[in-house]
Amino acid sequence: MVAAVAIFAAQIFEALPLKEIVSVVVILFLMLLALAFYFLPGLVAKGRRHSKTEAIFVLNLLLGWTFLGWVGALVWAFTEYNHPDDSAAGQPSAASGG
Repeated sequence: MVAAVAIFAAQIFEALPLKEIVSVVVILFLMLLALAFYFLPGLVAKGRRHSKTEAIFVLNLLLGWTFLGWVGALVWAFTEYNHPDDSAAGQPSAASGG
C-alpha cells in the first residue's frame, strides 16, 4: 500500500514543475502550522499538566472556530499549573516527624 502511494506521488511530482512542488510543500507546511496554532490551547494545557486537559481540548475542537471559544480555552489552559513534584512539595516528610 505504501509503495503504491509512493509510486503515485512520484508520478504526480514528476509531471509537475519544481516551482509547483515547492508551492505545495509550503502550503502543506502552513496548513500544519495553522492546525498547531488552532490547537494551541490543548497543547498548552497538556504541557502545563492541567487537570482538565481533555475538556479544554473538546472545547477548543467544538468552539475554537468562534475565536471566543478559542480565547476561552486558551485562558482556561493557563489557569492551572501542576509541577511534576506537586505531590511532595509542601508536605512534611515522614522522616522529619511532621
